[in-house]
Amino acid sequence: MKPRNFINDGYYHVGNRAIGGIKLFSDLRDQLHFLTMLTEFNTTASVEMRFAKTKAKLVGMIPGLSGQPLIDIVAYCLMPNHFHIIVRQKNDHGVTKYMHKLGTGYTLYFNLKHKSSGHLFQSKFFSQHITTDEQLLHTTAYVHLNPVKRKNGSITNKNLKEHELYFLKNYQWSSLSDYTGDISQQDA
Repeated sequence: MKPRNFINDGYYHVGNRAIGGIKLFSDLRDQLHFLTMLTEFNTTASVEMRFAKTKAKLVGMIPGLSGQPLIDIVAYCLMPNHFHIIVRQKNDHGVTKYMHKLGTGYTLYFNLKHKSSGHLFQSKFFSQHITTDEQLLHTTAYVHLNPVKRKNGSITNKNLKEHELYFLKNYQWSSLSDYTGDISQQDA
């Protein structure tokens, strides 16, 4: 596989899918843990995570927080067996380093929790370079609409049904509320 060339200040749609259709996020703890990793692994400094003994708390010990962010997170959405993130690379090899930390860290967490071993993801993370403002808007909408994506066709914000809009506004596992200003979701 030829190396990917990510450019600084470039925008990318990245993500990954679980192997064999298994659920990446089987409960609230998994989702909260992944969201914690989204931010805490975004550093040029090395990261060490230790897991709390209680279900509700995660203790993160982050040595060298003085490191620089690898990426800016523009949007994200967690689905039961995959995830999407839109990022802007800030440092050389930032996207690759970030996705490696995220994939390795979550795999270690998942395998420890489920007493399993080996690969968790189907392959290396996918990536798509976003080159225009229009493509960035379209991709952000795609990521945020993913929880209601229809099997029989694409969905746009123009053909959302009322119950789908309600579901999206209340979906806690995406950054949509950051864009809509829904205070109830930001405090969740």
